[in-house]
Amino acid sequence: MIESVLNDMGKETLDKLSYRMYHGGGSDFAPVSNDPEKVEEELRQHIESKGFDCVIPSGKGGGVARQPFCIPDRFLTEDGNYVVKFARYKCGGESGPEKGRIQNHHEVKVWQRLDDSLRQYFVPIRDFDQNYFWLVMDFAKCFDSQDQYIVDENLVDKTTDEMMDAGVWISDYGGSFGKHQSKPKCLDYGMDVQWYDRGTGENIVRDDEWGNYDTDRPAGMM
Repeated sequence: MIESVLNDMGKETLDKLSYRMYHGGGSDFAPVSNDPEKVEEELRQHIESKGFDCVIPSGKGGGVARQPFCIPDRFLTEDGNYVVKFARYKCGGESGPEKGRIQNHHEVKVWQRLDDSLRQYFVPIRDFDQNYFWLVMDFAKCFDSQDQYIVDENLVDKTTDEMMDAGVWISDYGGSFGKHQSKPKCLDYGMDVQWYDRGTGENIVRDDEWGNYDTDRPAGMM
């Protein structure tokens, strides 16, 4: 069971912002530009104007399908640092319009299927939109105040070895780990997470389990 850390105002705000982030000018957001890359930058600035800080420093790249932001305290029911992952603007990038929602969906399913012995290697999910426009997880630190990556790659390699011994494998883990509770943990498990047994992997989420992404807005706005 996933226990939410969002208050009602927080959920309503994430619904509205995720709708704008995904649809751009097709929502109640009016971008100045028609260029998809410039629209995405306008959307980022719009979300930051609401008190959300983008997790990834400028110039450090980012996910091709999702944008992560730290959630302001006023939207939370408890103290702590939490991140929302928004599915990115559907007209931007090269990943296809649904990939951000698919990755959110995949991440939720993986978290729900792991037992406690395996969850220790993953950053916890705290809430999600039923139509997967957004999800919330604990904050895991990746960069210092000088925007330098701080996660020890040797510790990441050791952790992934432990994960394989425990029975789970991430096929592409480069840049997918952050420091959570002083340990390296996987913060991006939106694709290709497998049960692992002596060199043989089986996807935790099968290809035929993907949902219906025809819905055009978060569940809270339906």
